Amino acid sequence: MYLQNDLLEAVPLDRERVSIPGYLGKIKRDLKEKYKETLAASAEAPEFLVVALSGHVPEINEEG
Repeated sequence: MYLQNDLLEAVPLDRERVSIPGYLGKIKRDLKEKYKETLAASAEAPEFLVVALSGHVPEINEEG
């Protein structure tokens, strides 16, 4: 989770659960709760970045 240019926390994901609805949302809610005081003091909203560091990376079809 990033707040402006600062990385607040990185969370390892369970590859088997990433496609389960609500899995990433729960992680985001948990992080927002953990850092609620920091987030309340900021005018910016947090940003979340999910990155595949190894293994299969799906291709993006740009043809639309």
